[in-house]
Amino acid sequence: MFSWKVLSAGIFIFAGCYIGYHPWDLQSGPLVVLPFGCDFINFWMAGRLARLHQTFLFTDLGGYNAAITAYFGHPPGDLLFSYPPHLLLILAPLSLLPYGLALCVWTGVNMSALVLATRRLAATTHRMTLLVCVCLSPAALTMALYGQFGGLLALAALVVVLDSEQRPWIAGLSLALMTVKPQMALALGLIMVLSGRWRCLPVAAALTLVLVGLSAAVYGLDPWWRFIRITLPEQNQILLEGQMGMVKSTVSVFRAGQILHLPSSAAWGAQITVSLIAIGLPVLAIRRGGDPLKLALVSPLGVVLAQPYVNGYDLAIFAPALTVLLLRQAGDFKQNNLARAPYAAVGAWLAAPLAVMMNFFFLPLTPVVMMAALVQQGLDKRCSGATA
Repeated sequence: MFSWKVLSAGIFIFAGCYIGYHPWDLQSGPLVVLPFGCDFINFWMAGRLARLHQTFLFTDLGGYNAAITAYFGHPPGDLLFSYPPHLLLILAPLSLLPYGLALCVWTGVNMSALVLATRRLAATTHRMTLLVCVCLSPAALTMALYGQFGGLLALAALVVVLDSEQRPWIAGLSLALMTVKPQMALALGLIMVLSGRWRCLPVAAALTLVLVGLSAAVYGLDPWWRFIRITLPEQNQILLEGQMGMVKSTVSVFRAGQILHLPSSAAWGAQITVSLIAIGLPVLAIRRGGDPLKLALVSPLGVVLAQPYVNGYDLAIFAPALTVLLLRQAGDFKQNNLARAPYAAVGAWLAAPLAVMMNFFFLPLTPVVMMAALVQQGLDKRCSGATA
């Protein structure tokens, strides 16, 4: 069966890349306590420091990493908490758990979110196969390796796209929760506005203000002041300078231009052009209506491609829809129907763990295959009807 061939290839690719993180070395490598979740150190420590009223360390690279080193016994690398402070409302309670248990809960919640998103898209046929495939997809495994929250983003984005008209309150809540990655929430909100599905936007704006106000009431205004005055400019500088240690897993078109040593104006020109297409194709698909799977796929694909800064672990946001699509169209491969075989989608499905390696070898192909998948699926009118 084609799905198992692709799944096996994805696991093999991930395993090859996983070795590079030395998961057997929990004493001096980038992983601590458990052989996955390298970025979760950042989330757990930020939550702990918030509870200790030491959020000033978020903008002190040396002090922040010294606190991590002191707690875990070795430096896992240069980390900096760069998320909006309302994420602390989730991270602070989570940090009450021991690190290993907190990481397992965090990863389990995100995997469960991927399962829920997949169940929403899939009919009864092949459902168990789909759930196995999405949880073992390269994007999901990469998400778990980094300890990121792409599963929750995938579920939230799916709810926004599919429920923005019938249930604007739940869609608005989902979009508000996505503002912990504000660039993604902004891109998806823009798609909704241009598509005429704006009813969830006032709800999202109001609930975002509530979250911001609540975080300010609990942790003070200083974290927000530092985030706006220091963190955002620093992140922008890291992006513009293309510091390899900080952006090694970045899969944006702009980063591809940097890797290929294009002039900054050319890299930005390419990114802006792709961003316009990435926003425009989901808008076109939503206005046409029809297949929920198509809308659930092209919208997060467009959100990812519209970003000048996005990482390989963020590709989990479209893993459920892409997994359902590949299984649904598996018959086209069996019949050698090359015209309909979604090879670009297969490339996008396999790409997440390869981001660092391809960037290192000056082969930034991930945004290329994602763009090809977006164009193929966004313009293909034949993919309609019931899901897998």
